[in-house]
Amino acid sequence: MNLQTSASSELVAYAYNSALGLLARREHSVKELRAKLKTKLTSKNSSDPTAVSLALDSVEEKLVEDGYLSDERFAEVYARARIRKGFGTERLRMELKEKGIEPGLADDVLERYTDAISTEILNTWRKKFGRLPADFKEKGKQQQFLRYRGYRAEEIECLFDSLVAQEHDDL
Repeated sequence: MNLQTSASSELVAYAYNSALGLLARREHSVKELRAKLKTKLTSKNSSDPTAVSLALDSVEEKLVEDGYLSDERFAEVYARARIRKGFGTERLRMELKEKGIEPGLADDVLERYTDAISTEILNTWRKKFGRLPADFKEKGKQQQFLRYRGYRAEEIECLFDSLVAQEHDDL
């Protein structure tokens, strides 16, 4: 029994050190980190799945307690980086869900970046197109591109309305 406890504590120590190494490189969600550690632990140790699961639970709890692991902090960093790359609310909401972020937390984080997203849609449109569409077909392509990027229909319409208004002001 003592040998099992020793092996278990070694597994926890290895998992904790591995987690710190991963977190030193970039933020991770709890789900991401858990998946990476599980892969690492099962490939290194052919120990039973229960021991691995208990080690993961222990490490996760300690990392959250120490402040090294935070889904909210991950969501903030991730959203900020993706917004700068030209992605909109809907796309980010979906990506955050895939990363294991609760929908309520994702909504809270994305709400903080509403102004940044409104600014980025214009930058994204300018970078890709740079000029107003000549006809409805071209406008549809531009809208489709922006929808793919995750911008909501209202944001896209608002963008085109402001671009048209700006063009009329320039005349």
